[in-house]
Amino acid sequence: MPPLPDAPKLGISNKFIRGLCSDRQTEQLAFECYRRALHQPEFRPSKKTMNALTVQLLRTKQWISLELLVEDFVAYGVLPERRTCARIVSSCIKAKKFGLADAVLGIVEGKRGAPAAVTFSSAMQAYNKLHMYRSTLQVYERMRAARLSRDADAYRAVMAACGALGKPEMVASLLEQYKSHKWYPSENCVETYAIVCDAFERAGRASDALKCLREMEADGISPNATIYSSTIRSLADAHETDAAEDLYHEAWKKGMLGDPDMFLKVVITHVEAGLVEKTLGVAKDMREIGLRVTDCIVSTIVNGFVKRRGLKPAIRAYDKLVALGCESGQVTYASVINVYGQLGRSDRAESVFSEMIDRGFDKCVVAYGTMISMYGKLARASDATRLLAVMKKNGCEPNVWVYNSLLDMHGKLGNPRQAERSGRR
Repeated sequence: MPPLPDAPKLGISNKFIRGLCSDRQTEQLAFECYRRALHQPEFRPSKKTMNALTVQLLRTKQWISLELLVEDFVAYGVLPERRTCARIVSSCIKAKKFGLADAVLGIVEGKRGAPAAVTFSSAMQAYNKLHMYRSTLQVYERMRAARLSRDADAYRAVMAACGALGKPEMVASLLEQYKSHKWYPSENCVETYAIVCDAFERAGRASDALKCLREMEADGISPNATIYSSTIRSLADAHETDAAEDLYHEAWKKGMLGDPDMFLKVVITHVEAGLVEKTLGVAKDMREIGLRVTDCIVSTIVNGFVKRRGLKPAIRAYDKLVALGCESGQVTYASVINVYGQLGRSDRAESVFSEMIDRGFDKCVVAYGTMISMYGKLARASDATRLLAVMKKNGCEPNVWVYNSLLDMHGKLGNPRQAERSGRR
């Protein structure tokens, strides 16, 4: 492509530059044309031109050219559209061009008004995505010091940062400020309350999370599933068993339950309170709404029954979970195999172990160890040795417990050579 002639001879216009920006085949010439046009005495970049150039440079990640363009924002007193200003800042922060982002914030800070509010909010949200929460607070303090108006997005961003930094008192204070604005109350406030409840959960302030939920209801705002789950988890962590259960049933009736982590917390709470029968109800609820009952939840229920009710009730509980359509993982399989082993039901232990292997869980050291230990107690040396070979073939390295079981078995059977070999291993 031949070089462009001198700008005064071209008579480059804002419209011409925007035309270059709009065509992928000519967009690379747009910024060069713009720079040449600046030498025309009568040329002044328009808002639309600045916007088109900014969008093009951001899309192609031409950071050096963008830095020059940002300098021209000041030199010519022209800014792109406010959404584009916000995009510059968020893109720069994402690319870790923090100096350039800061420069744009400084420019819009002087302009004040809506562009400043949107751009500062965008900066805080971008810093949050990078988990740079202290930078979010710094941007907020800068915004506050300059007495810039704060929109709902700004409040949400700074509250999320405070929650992540463990500053629940500041979150509570910001919520009160947020509620004083004309946009409150509205359905758009639900996201804000979700952030606040999450902050209280992180800080272990279950009563504040529940209070927050009730306050939003009193103001005519309906909590969503995220808020219910967060508050239930918070109450469960605080061992507020009755309150957690009441809120769980309330949310269930409203169709607001669907978070697997919350269900796990409720199961753990019931186990710790000795109410293990209720854990089966939780598993049933999960299946009713189409959620998979995780291996962690199933094993927690089975082990909870072992601890609180004994071995046989644990097996009955496991059978009920299977009947509900709950699928076991290797942790549950290992637990059930151990229970059958303790009950002296080697046939059932072998059946469950075989099922586990068939489903691809062939590297569970605990399950192998339990089976080998069981064979040792039953003096089934050949089965124990065979399983050890299978274990190694499947790439599962035996641990000290496995070798100790073999050593103990051969010692009791009067096989000194085998015992010595196991000891060396």
